[in-house]
Amino acid sequence: MSSQEIKFVLFWVVSISSLALGYMARKRRWVHEDASRDVHYHTVVWVWSLGSLLGVWRSHLSWQIAWFVPFVFGSMFVTTVIAAWLAKLLRFSREQIGTLAIGGGIANTGATMGLFICYSLINPPHEALGIASVYTATQGAALALIGNATARHFGHTRTNESIFKLFARTMLDMRALGFYAATLGLILSVSAVPQPRQIVDWHILDAILFSATIGAHVGIGLRMRLRIKDLVVYRWHNGLMIFMRFVVTPALALLLLWLINLTPLPLSDVPWRVAMMENCMPAGITMVVLSNLFMLDTRLAGSAWFWNFVCFLFFVLPVMVIASR
Repeated sequence: MSSQEIKFVLFWVVSISSLALGYMARKRRWVHEDASRDVHYHTVVWVWSLGSLLGVWRSHLSWQIAWFVPFVFGSMFVTTVIAAWLAKLLRFSREQIGTLAIGGGIANTGATMGLFICYSLINPPHEALGIASVYTATQGAALALIGNATARHFGHTRTNESIFKLFARTMLDMRALGFYAATLGLILSVSAVPQPRQIVDWHILDAILFSATIGAHVGIGLRMRLRIKDLVVYRWHNGLMIFMRFVVTPALALLLLWLINLTPLPLSDVPWRVAMMENCMPAGITMVVLSNLFMLDTRLAGSAWFWNFVCFLFFVLPVMVIASR
């Protein structure tokens, strides 16, 4: 096995173990489930932010990567609006609308599984991995802006503020630190400032990413309920999430990529395929994290995240593997 394949396997071992640890801690009353909010807060503010800084800084950028900014922000904004509109049409609660808007339009960073799939299915693999890292970092910046604002609007901090005041308050929140970290990383990368060799030699970025994985999944485990009845209660919610992630999002991405390639500066094959594959990923755990941080429907978030992943694993991923051959 290559080093990337070993890391991928280790990622799943750590993820499942962390979920089990959080679930066991709550079931055995070692820790109250409300502690998950603090776990997610510190994971998002400190660990994810540092990972965004180092990940973007390490990437080698080309002019084509500039397309990722309008592409990512545009697609995330449109899918968020569509998901919120459909959830409102189905008369879900305000907290549920917020959760589904985040999951359907924002929580798809593909920073772990997405990177590995791009590395495994696109040639040359190292170029695909580097471009995918920049793409997910751009998504992280969009998440800090659009995701936090959406969660704040529908969550416990909702107000009647104008959109401009809402964004201003969002950007002054500590939970937006990831946006500033990614921006600093972009400046350092464009300025060709070299990273200290110790970051690579000591596998510091790997340690940060695994720490983020542990924090995110332990927090989810603390809130997780393994109830079959949730599948029945949230059947329409889960169906909407699957429709958004595996129909609307890929269709919109295909349309935007087609429009980009009509311009005098089209994307080459590798960036095009990276963007398309990243938009076929299931809803990320950021849906659960933001729902927890802003007091949305965390029970729905856990259910939708789980069934979204199951659908991807058994139906979407095999199609991607076949199509890449």
